[in-house]
Amino acid sequence: MTLAPPTAGNGIAVALGLVGLALLGGCGEAPSQPSASETPWEELSVPALDEPAEILIDRWGVPHIYARSIDDVFRAQGFNAARDRLWQLDLWKRRGEGRLAEVFGGEYVEQDRAARLFLYRGSMQREWLAYASDTKRIATAFSEGINAYIELTELRPELLPPEFEALDYRPQRWSPDAVARIRSHGLLRNARQEVTRGLFLEKFGPEALAVRDHYEPAHELQTQAGVDPGLIREEWLDTYRLATRGVTFSKGDQLARMPSPGDEVSISEGSNNWSIAGTRTASGRPLLANDPHRTLAVPSLRYIVHLSAPGLHVIGAGEPALPGVSIGHNDGIAFGLTVFSIDQEDLYVYRTREGAGLEYRYGDGWERMTEVKELIDVRGADPHTVELRFTRHGPVIFEDPANGVAVALRAAWLEPGMAPYLGSIEYMRARTWDGFLAAMNRWGLPGENQVYADVAGNIGWKPGGLAPIRPNWDGLLPVPGDGRYEWDDFYDMDQLPVEANPERGWVATANQMNLPAGYPHQMGFEWAPPHRFDRIAEVLAAEQRVTLSRALELQTDTMSLPARRAAKRLRGLEAGSEEQAAALEMLRDWTGDLAAESAPAALFEVWQRRHLPRALWREELRRHALGEEAIGELIRVGSPGVLRLLDHGGPAAASDTALLSSLGEAWREVGELLGAPAAWRWGSLHHSLLEHPLGSILDALGVDGDVGPLPRGGSSETVGNTSYRSADFRQRSGASFRMILDVGAWDRSLAMNSPGQSGDPRSPHYRDLFEPWARDEAFPLLFSRPEVERETVRRLRLLAE
Repeated sequence: MTLAPPTAGNGIAVALGLVGLALLGGCGEAPSQPSASETPWEELSVPALDEPAEILIDRWGVPHIYARSIDDVFRAQGFNAARDRLWQLDLWKRRGEGRLAEVFGGEYVEQDRAARLFLYRGSMQREWLAYASDTKRIATAFSEGINAYIELTELRPELLPPEFEALDYRPQRWSPDAVARIRSHGLLRNARQEVTRGLFLEKFGPEALAVRDHYEPAHELQTQAGVDPGLIREEWLDTYRLATRGVTFSKGDQLARMPSPGDEVSISEGSNNWSIAGTRTASGRPLLANDPHRTLAVPSLRYIVHLSAPGLHVIGAGEPALPGVSIGHNDGIAFGLTVFSIDQEDLYVYRTREGAGLEYRYGDGWERMTEVKELIDVRGADPHTVELRFTRHGPVIFEDPANGVAVALRAAWLEPGMAPYLGSIEYMRARTWDGFLAAMNRWGLPGENQVYADVAGNIGWKPGGLAPIRPNWDGLLPVPGDGRYEWDDFYDMDQLPVEANPERGWVATANQMNLPAGYPHQMGFEWAPPHRFDRIAEVLAAEQRVTLSRALELQTDTMSLPARRAAKRLRGLEAGSEEQAAALEMLRDWTGDLAAESAPAALFEVWQRRHLPRALWREELRRHALGEEAIGELIRVGSPGVLRLLDHGGPAAASDTALLSSLGEAWREVGELLGAPAAWRWGSLHHSLLEHPLGSILDALGVDGDVGPLPRGGSSETVGNTSYRSADFRQRSGASFRMILDVGAWDRSLAMNSPGQSGDPRSPHYRDLFEPWARDEAFPLLFSRPEVERETVRRLRLLAE
């Protein structure tokens, strides 16, 4: 029995053409597989289903799910997500709900307590009404599917991923409320920055802070609204960080962490997306590209899935613990996102009442914190009672009764309708630009730039997210919680900017400050540097007929505009030593391309990450007649601050001295790292290595969970973002998932998801995409049933009972 997919409507798919095939590279050269007609059906009993469903798995590990109802397609999605990612799903759920200690022991009690502080605790009736009208039903079906697979593993324990055997525990059941209540998996901002800024202000003063910070739009920090900087402590963030980080395991004599979706991401790491009108493409159809940049890990943060049922035909990526897709297309429209830097958090600092620590000053009186006591089950020990406290603003994350201080976090993401990415349930089914805009009215977390394209030829950009209205302060520092600084509701989504079918023929975002000139509303002041967007704009402005292959080249582009400008700046300098002369000679005619095989790229990156920052910050502090004590803190600002100074530094003579002396130091270090200059390659330093957090524990079971290493080009300043740790040049974030959509000719679309679709190290799809990903290749994101059948290598029939 074969289930027919819905009619594609205007989105008529065409066979993958020569351009698409040429892009496959290593993926296209995979060993031959049996055709779909030769691949036998595997039948599995899934009692949760109303009617049978099918899953066709293509050679790249993408599941194409066909069902006869909306309920069943989401049950099948949940079942399939568990089939490929069960340990990841279970770990994320336990971390988000605060239930790690019950399987891992007492050392996780504090993390459980922290996580429980940040669960959504409001009305579930209001919560479900904040999304698409059938979101609760969909989340219920999705949870039923996960539970059906868990039940299957109880009958067939060999289906459990090896991590459960290694750690000796079993997965727990899901409920729809878990999908909505876990909020600490989102990308959050800016509580961390408030504390860091306040500490710097206290240590070094407002003049040094003005050197450190760069606000967009141009803004003068409102220090008068903040609390006394002398009160601020780094430990204010301990509970917050514990609540949002991944799960740490002992790995030999080291600690390794399984990232969570809410792990802290540098503002420079960002994402890219763009949409190009048919008037600017070779095919005459719109083209939409997206490559979100997040922490790289095994398994990948994203998961690609294709869902087909009456009234729904959508493909793309999302987080495996959520129903639907947030990045992809249906048969009429395409959509892709990057972070839009709304400030959705504020730290409130209270004076607490002596002798009554649960009371805090508010207005002319005292209010009492709400206290909730919960039991945390602990493996191998008695349950542990924890106390959770809340003020009118939110969870209390720090208390110092001896000094009469408490701190709470107010977060837009604790409001109804703010489960990360769950708002995509509505927009993934939109059919038109107007329908998409209407769906974006329900978008909450994280703040996102959405780009759009449809089969009618329209393109557009629309940011979304719940943005607090702060009538009398800027949100950049902690403020007193006594009632003087309160949010005055939230901006309506119609007050956020929008752009449709611009004359230039394209829209693009890369986390840069993209509020229109004169925009009257305060969204936030901390954005990624503009280098990636500027490079995208440079290429798109020059290309009159963009092809799929050119879009892939741009998506993985390693041209660094800061490097190009730096090379130009160096051309007029005169060396004062042999090392400086050799370095200038290598960089003088360099284009700024950070290709993995490039020797100048290795020199430039070592220079600008390890040597130039100290020289430039020292110079900048002297220029402002400030002491040098802040240099260590300024270096931690990272490359954005250094690149600003490189572009707009002090007097030319002093800058020349700083450039040359640090360049000579870098030349010597690269020689120590890589030997003779003829052997220098950026990829010999810069690499991707994905280490499974259980490492040696899996090794003892004969399971290899690590992937890599492989050389990488680029940096955090290139469109092909490969942000790395300066200590060892290991890539830490970037685009594990990428897509390029040929709007209307959907089968020509391209995708990538490294290291593979599966989270089970025993699966052939655990690491099969890592090498082609590292080579910047892509595979076809197939949509029509005939093309899917052509590349199917495994067929699952899910039988209802």
